[in-house]
Amino acid sequence: METPLISIVMAVYNEKETELRQSIESILKQSYQNFEFIIVLDNPNNQALTAVLNEYAKEEPRIVLISNEHNLGLAPSLNRGLKASQGDYIARMDADDIAVPERLMTEFDLLQQRQLDVIASSSILIDEANAEIGRHPQMVESAAAVRELLQYDNFIVHPSILGKKAAFETVGGYQEQLIACEDYDLWLRMIAAGQQIGVTNEPLMRYRIRQNSMTQSDMLKTFLISGFLRQTTVFRLTANDEAIKAKLEAYLTEKGFYDQHQKDRFNANINLLSTVKKTKSIGKGLQFLGILLSDDNVRRYYLEKIQYSRTLKRLSK
Repeated sequence: METPLISIVMAVYNEKETELRQSIESILKQSYQNFEFIIVLDNPNNQALTAVLNEYAKEEPRIVLISNEHNLGLAPSLNRGLKASQGDYIARMDADDIAVPERLMTEFDLLQQRQLDVIASSSILIDEANAEIGRHPQMVESAAAVRELLQYDNFIVHPSILGKKAAFETVGGYQEQLIACEDYDLWLRMIAAGQQIGVTNEPLMRYRIRQNSMTQSDMLKTFLISGFLRQTTVFRLTANDEAIKAKLEAYLTEKGFYDQHQKDRFNANINLLSTVKKTKSIGKGLQFLGILLSDDNVRRYYLEKIQYSRTLKRLSK
């Protein structure tokens, strides 16, 4: 078998068997075929998924199956896939999403045409029954715009990306000491290292949204860790794992992440903001202002959303 040009890396943990099959089939049916498909099983105790993966690996020589001895988490599993890869390019895939047949070909062509290091696509949002429930918000596609907008929010669809393997190797792959936002961390470090990341608004993925995909606790965790990542990008390019972990723990403690009262207040205030801001009454306006003044985390959350929206509007002109 010829050396693959693209290595597709996917981690499997506890997805539904039907979703996993749909995901694998969508890759095997790509219009571009010179690839290897590296699948890392991060839940070796799941016998049903193990049987499915062994079935495909036996029938399809392009599938490279790696089974962790025990649960490692997403970032370490992806790093195992990156280390095993032979291709000059890396594509990501999630075990419950579906790639359109032209995904790899389209992304590879755009990567070359626009002289990018990494490209991500837009997506059609689907629910657990595969029904379409929306589209990914419109993005500004240039690398310069992506670089600027990533300072305010992570809008990149992680499993849609394709990039040069060298872009991953330059920054050392995924950071395994983080407890969330591993993909956002990777984009910020790539940009700091001079890598060019672009996007396309062509929906090349069907991206699954689950009702329980983000708990309220995860919402605060994602917000705080995202802020930490933006503030420490240069530090993380050279710091060791333990130094990053210690700095993150100190940051989360300072911002009240381990204080259940602050967690509950943040969750309640964010939910309240989403309803209060839709009304135009003076009373609701005062309530809205009171929320922003009473909770520093909520105020920063709201201001970051405004900054992202204004920057996107300016760059879209």
